[in-house]
Amino acid sequence: MQSFLQYRRTGEHVRDRNAVDEAKKPNAVDVIKLHPWTTRSDPSLYPHSGSNLEGATFSSVNPTFWASTHPAYGQSQEFILPGSEPTASRFSSAPSNDGSGQDPIEVHHDGSDDPTNPHNWPLPTRCKNLAIVALLVFVQGWAGGADSLGNKTASEELHVSRVSEDLVTALYLVGVGLGALFSGPLSESYGRNPTYLGSILCSMLFIMGSALARNFAAQIVCRFFVGLFASATLTINGSSMSDQFEPLERSLVWPWLALANIAAPMLAPVAGGWIVENLGWRYTEWITLAISGFAFLIAFFFLPETLSPLLVSWKARHMRNLAGSDKEYTCEFEEKPGSMASRMWDACSRPVIFFTREPVVIVLGLYLIVLYAIVFSFLQGFDYLFTMTYDFSTGLTGSAFAAIAAGAVFSTLLSPIFALVDRKSLHRRRVAMGSSASLQAETRLWPSLIAAPTLPISLFWLGWTNYPSISPWSSLGACFLFGYALMSIYVSSYQYIIDSYAAHAASALASITMARYVIAAGLVMAARPMYSNIGTHWTLTWMGSQPNKQASRLNATKSRRQGFTVQTKRASKEQSQSRTLQMEWESCTEEEESRSCAEKEHDKMPEEQMLAAKETQDGVERKLAALGNSSWNSQTARESTTNAH
Repeated sequence: MQSFLQYRRTGEHVRDRNAVDEAKKPNAVDVIKLHPWTTRSDPSLYPHSGSNLEGATFSSVNPTFWASTHPAYGQSQEFILPGSEPTASRFSSAPSNDGSGQDPIEVHHDGSDDPTNPHNWPLPTRCKNLAIVALLVFVQGWAGGADSLGNKTASEELHVSRVSEDLVTALYLVGVGLGALFSGPLSESYGRNPTYLGSILCSMLFIMGSALARNFAAQIVCRFFVGLFASATLTINGSSMSDQFEPLERSLVWPWLALANIAAPMLAPVAGGWIVENLGWRYTEWITLAISGFAFLIAFFFLPETLSPLLVSWKARHMRNLAGSDKEYTCEFEEKPGSMASRMWDACSRPVIFFTREPVVIVLGLYLIVLYAIVFSFLQGFDYLFTMTYDFSTGLTGSAFAAIAAGAVFSTLLSPIFALVDRKSLHRRRVAMGSSASLQAETRLWPSLIAAPTLPISLFWLGWTNYPSISPWSSLGACFLFGYALMSIYVSSYQYIIDSYAAHAASALASITMARYVIAAGLVMAARPMYSNIGTHWTLTWMGSQPNKQASRLNATKSRRQGFTVQTKRASKEQSQSRTLQMEWESCTEEEESRSCAEKEHDKMPEEQMLAAKETQDGVERKLAALGNSSWNSQTARESTTNAH
C-alpha cells in the first residue's frame, strides 16, 4: 500500500516539475510553432531580434509540394527566432540512428527535493522507516528463539529425544544461512518492500504449519522454511539503513538496528519459557504468528520502498508516460545486463569467493561465527547452567536471557561516544588531507578493541562460578558482560566491513551471515552433549578460549595488512626517489654529451677554415689598431693648433 502511494507521489512530482519547466519556456514572442501547411512569404519581414513580430505574414502552400520537399510533413515544426536561445525541454532528446529518431535520456536524481532519493527524506520519516525495519528484524529473530525452551515438552509429545528436537533450531539456522545467498539479489532486482513482505508472508505460513505439525518430520521441514524466508529480513536490513543514512549518521543508527537483531533471540526465550510453562509449546508458534502478522500489517501500510535505483525507474516510467514515448527515458535499473538467473548465480558465488580469498572477511567471519555459536548454544546450555544448578523453572531459566539483552542495550547506549570519536577522526583527516577525505575504516574497531577482552572473561566467569553454593546473580552478571561484548564486537565488525569493501560490502556480509548461521547450527547440535559429558565448567572454558585464538588471528591479519601498506608506501617512496635520481642523471648525461659533441665538432673543423678564421680575426684587430692611431693623431694636431694661437 505504501509503495503504491509512493509511486503516485512520484508521478505527481514529475508532473509538477514538468509544469515548472513548461512555465520557464519562451513564450509565443520567442518561439513560433509553424504549421506544416504554412510558410514565410517574405523573410525580410522577420527582424533579427526575437522581440518584434509585427509584419510577419504567412501564406498557404500546396500540401503535395510540402510533402515532397519537407521530410517531416505532418509534424509540427519549432522555429527559433534569430537572436533568441532555444530552451531545452525536459522531454527533448537528440536524434539517433536506431530507427526511433531519439536517443534515450538517462534519468537521475534532480535536486534536494527529489522524492526518489531517500537521503532527501525528512529525518523523522527515515527514523520511522528504520523503526519498522527493526520491528521486522525483531519478529524474525523472535521466531528462532521462542520455541527453544519448549523442546522438552515437544520431544515428549512427538516421541523423539531432546537431542533430536534440537534439530528444529539447527535447521532454522541452516535455512537462515542458505537464504542469505538469495535475499540480497532478490532485493536488488525487485526492491526492498516486495522482499520484506513476501518473505514475511511465506514465513507466516510455515510458522502456522509448525504449530499444526502432528509429527517430527513436518515440524523440522516447516522450521527449515521459516528460517529460509526469515533470512531476507535478517540479511537486507543493513541495506535499508544504508539506503537512507549517510556514513556518519550510520554511526548512531546502526547500533539500534543491530540491537533488534541481537536482542530478539535473547528476549524470545524470556517470554517463551513462561508460555511453554503455562500454555504449552505450540502456543509459542501461535503467538509468534500473531506478532508476525502485526509486523506485516505495519510494514504493508507504513513502510515505503527505499531502493533508490527502483525509485528512479518509477520516475522514468512517469516521464515516458507524460512524454508519450516508451523509448525516450531510461535509467540504470532498467539496463541491467544479463538474465535474472545469471545475476543470481554471480551474486550467490561472490560471497563464497569473499569467504575463501579475503583474509579480513575470513578472520572477522570466524570471530562472529564463534560469537553466534556461543549465543545459540546457550539455548540448550541454560538448562544446565540455571535449571540443573539452581533448580530454576522453565520461565525463570528463560528470564536469564534478559541479562544478555541488558548487556547489549548497555553497549548500544555507548554508541554516541564512539560516534563522536568517528566524527573527530574524520575532521582531523579532512584538515590534514582535504575535504574529500573519508573516515578511516579502522576507526570503527574501537568498540571491539575495548570489549574483546571482556568476552573470554565473561565465559570463564560464568563457567567457574556456576555452583549451587554461589549466588545465581554472579552468573547473571557474567551474562550481562557477555551481552556487552557480543553487541560491541558485532556492531564494529559490520561497520568495519561496510567501510572497507564499500560497493562489495553486501557480498562480504552475506558470506559471513551464511557461514555464521550454518556453523552455529552445527554447534547447537553439539551443545547438549558437551554440557552433559564434560560439564558446564570445561565447556565454557573451551568456548572462552576460542575468541582469544580468533583475536590473535585478527591482530596478525591486521599487522600483515598494515605492514603491507607500510612496505607499499616505502617502496613507492623509494621508487619515486630513484626515478628522480635517474632523471637528474639522464639530464646531466645529456648536457655532457652535448658539450662533448661541440668539442668534437670543433676538433673536426678543417685546417683551412681555422686559418681563415684566424686571418679574419687578425684583420679585424689591425683595423681597430689603425683606427685608434688615427684618432690619437687627430687629437694631437688639435692640441698643437690651440697652443699656437
